[in-house]
Amino acid sequence: MASFEELLARSAENGQPLVVLGEAGGGKTTILRWAACHAVTRQFESDPPSPFSSLRRERIETGLADARKLEEQPKLAWWARVPLLLRLREVQDGQLPREDAWPGKSAGLPRDPPPDWLDDILGGGHGLILLDGIDELGSTGRDLARDTLRSILRDRRGNLVVVTSRPGAFEADWFEGIQLQMATIRAMSPAQRETCIANWHEAVAQAKPAEAVHTRALGRDLSQKIRISPYLQEPTTNPLICAATCALHTAATAICRAVWSICSTRFARC
Repeated sequence: MASFEELLARSAENGQPLVVLGEAGGGKTTILRWAACHAVTRQFESDPPSPFSSLRRERIETGLADARKLEEQPKLAWWARVPLLLRLREVQDGQLPREDAWPGKSAGLPRDPPPDWLDDILGGGHGLILLDGIDELGSTGRDLARDTLRSILRDRRGNLVVVTSRPGAFEADWFEGIQLQMATIRAMSPAQRETCIANWHEAVAQAKPAEAVHTRALGRDLSQKIRISPYLQEPTTNPLICAATCALHTAATAICRAVWSICSTRFARC
């Protein structure tokens, strides 16, 4: 079972688009945001620096000679690319925006980049194209997205494409004729669920130091309750449901404490 980072490295090496399937709340958006942030962070921390910190790469147009030229270039690591994260559930009319509109739609990018900036990135094969939720597009939008991706993969070789979708809404024939690398986000194991619970409460504890001891105790209490409650075990293998359960458990405990405090004060006056 490969990690997401290993899958990205494999796709960067073999040039195959990566399709990640996962249920709602399973972490698809999270891993794409992680990839985008990690790519930017590693580029500034790498030694030697990423090519994009100091060089404007030569644009490579289509054609056999240029394809050979591209193949002769060393392949970029997945993190040494410019991330373009498009949240497809937020696009208008259920259609993938035109390429020239990507910077304005992509999370964290300048909305008015220098002229030809995106052409330089995609034309040189330096893009990390992250399409979050292709199943959110309408049927016409999917067809247009497929044609756009085919064009990029055929004419602007070297770019790394990652697409996410819910399993039941993904149809392999959307990418007919394109060799894909497929991956599925699995439900969390019991050990992973306990790690998720511990991390959630640790984050809250660090944000509220005065309540840190109590918050960590709540995390241990919730983990114990889930271990002995079969009806809670399956739903909380989903990261989003698990985090929501942590929040609800914390809120319910706080409400009970508040009610107890009010009642104790009231009866103390009697």
